[in-house]
Amino acid sequence: MITRNELDIDYIIQSLLTGKSYSDIANRETTRLSTEKDVIVSRSMIAGIHRDLKEGTLRPSQQKRIDDKYIPTYVWGVEPDNGGLPLFIGHPQIDGDAVVISDVHAPFTDYEFAEKPNEVGEHYGVKRLIIAGDLLDSGTQNKFRKKVRPPTFSTDLEMGRKLLAYWSEWFDEMWFLPGNHDDWFLENEDGDINIQDIYHLLRGDSLRGMFIDTPYARVTLNSSGEVWTIPHQAENNVTSLVTGEKLVNKYRTNVIVPHQHNHAWGYDRYGHNVIVDIGGLHDENKMAYMTLKTSTRPKFDKSFAVIIDGGFDVITPDARHLASRKFI
Repeated sequence: MITRNELDIDYIIQSLLTGKSYSDIANRETTRLSTEKDVIVSRSMIAGIHRDLKEGTLRPSQQKRIDDKYIPTYVWGVEPDNGGLPLFIGHPQIDGDAVVISDVHAPFTDYEFAEKPNEVGEHYGVKRLIIAGDLLDSGTQNKFRKKVRPPTFSTDLEMGRKLLAYWSEWFDEMWFLPGNHDDWFLENEDGDINIQDIYHLLRGDSLRGMFIDTPYARVTLNSSGEVWTIPHQAENNVTSLVTGEKLVNKYRTNVIVPHQHNHAWGYDRYGHNVIVDIGGLHDENKMAYMTLKTSTRPKFDKSFAVIIDGGFDVITPDARHLASRKFI
């Protein structure tokens, strides 16, 4: 028994619209299908299709299905490029605890404070470091007009390498997420280079496999059943916790919020999830774009976080903890 789904509906509709007879259409379909099995397409079946077409009741299930031979796809940054369409669904998901730093802005770094992540990691026994964006300042890579000539990109890379080498003395695993300053370098090349190229420029392959890069500006960390989203989000707000509230609403997890250069912690308005704003390891006095112009923007804060057993600490340069092992 033949069903409508086996018919070439596109051909039948076109033939009916151009005035071909039911017999001619039925004979053509019988010939086409008889190469696979012994069938006969009747004139009445074609007449029924014509009736439904005129009445506007030809259902999508009776029309030709989309060809199953889709354009190939691959998960961008995770699977090899197969020439198909990239799927941007590969952000990392990690289990365990981590020290989380961001906004290092090498070479505009507070190098004394940059030693603290190792001390904190050792204190808590945490061997994973997440660098949540802006490891490098990349001042030569942006499109902004400059009042003072920035350091060369080679200088940025040299200091980035030294920092990674120092952190690798304690940490066994270092995740590198791109921030907006890191993206400037990538965007200047219009996609011809990727995060792996920065990885190689930073000599990540010399760090014995402990340096892990991802093209995604977000990781998810599951620490003792508490889920944390750690991004380098595009948005920032001078008012603490505002951006974090929006991230909580989007991801329905606790969030670490870098990029804004301030530190604070609190809960979303319903008290469901924790928001932790972290500052950075930068030295504002080295940043011409921050110190040579007077603005109402708050001063940059220096801080980073550690996520341990589902809770967190926020560490500042004077070693005071904003939250001592806060749990949810």
